[in-house]
Amino acid sequence: MVLGLVWVRQPDDPPYKAIATCTQPLGATPPEVDEHPVESPVALELVAQLGQGTAMTTWTDAKQLLVAQRTGQVSLLDPETGSSELLLDWSDDLVLGEEGGLIGMALDPDGQHLYLHRTDADGTSEIVELGIDGDELDESTERVVLRQPHPGGLHNGGAMAFGPDETLYIGFGDGGGRPSDADRVASLEHWDGKILRIDPHERGDDPYTVPEDNPFAGQADARPEIYFRGLRNPYQLTIDGATSTMWIGDVGELCFEEVDAVPLADAGADLGFPRFEAFHDFLGGEVGDARFPVYMVAHDDGFCALIAGLVSRDPALPELDEAFLVADLCSGTVQALRPDGKTVEVLDLGVKAEGAQAFGVDADGRAYVLTTAGVFRLVPADDA
Repeated sequence: MVLGLVWVRQPDDPPYKAIATCTQPLGATPPEVDEHPVESPVALELVAQLGQGTAMTTWTDAKQLLVAQRTGQVSLLDPETGSSELLLDWSDDLVLGEEGGLIGMALDPDGQHLYLHRTDADGTSEIVELGIDGDELDESTERVVLRQPHPGGLHNGGAMAFGPDETLYIGFGDGGGRPSDADRVASLEHWDGKILRIDPHERGDDPYTVPEDNPFAGQADARPEIYFRGLRNPYQLTIDGATSTMWIGDVGELCFEEVDAVPLADAGADLGFPRFEAFHDFLGGEVGDARFPVYMVAHDDGFCALIAGLVSRDPALPELDEAFLVADLCSGTVQALRPDGKTVEVLDLGVKAEGAQAFGVDADGRAYVLTTAGVFRLVPADDA
């Protein structure tokens, strides 16, 4: 994953100037961090060597798992035996580049459709619908729901998730590292750096529809699909159905990584970028209605890209109950977060998931982490 420069606006021409300092002023005070190791050791158990996994979901029979790989494959995985069956292979059709490929997947609650986020040779995102026929994907039904260009060829976002009301949320990044992308993120006339919310089903001539209660629906100078804004690169997101909260791992620029937790009820929430990177000034400006993250880490501490996971309710890991799992792409550090607004408890799991790309959960609530090397299950160390 490529990290760009930090940009600040200057009064002269050209309007932006790159800086390389991570001591920008604070827009808000970060929560106090109470970090300590877990009392009950945790281990990573290899389930399958399906590397480059970017998304996982339970399949229609709930016993098997569907795994999407950045290289363009979708496989059906039996987590008990580790055996897998290839259902879809786009590897000859996708140009991966640095951050492209098959980067998101969501199973429709109706069990009849699968939605996939892929990028084409130009780095343009396509959200694609496939029909489900029994335990198979029907490639003859392939339909492009929407397309989103990424001018800089990077920061595509990726993750998708269905909400409790069965609408589809889609995360798009700023599209690259160029200064002009910051203007697109700040504007409601572009999807860059936003979370969209749509009904992805085809209705007559409409490839999808926009829920009437979206916060900017009917606003002349805004794209009606936008639900949350102010993000740089929401590579992974998840919706906790028990609390109707969206958790987002927003990949930072040169200095900071952040995790955001936003109730779905807070439609239109602004998560601060490009005014702020985590809690610090980025381009600067008034705090206004900016929403700050629940957790921040610095690249100087060895982090490079926080991968958002899931709220753990794994019966085998009671110490992690109701904590949010995250992992860092480069260091492999796996943590469990419990923020309360003023403080955040950070449990260090003591394991390394190097090359972490995504998390997943099976029908029994067991937690998994997908890395460049394969699919791993989080287990008590005594069981490993």
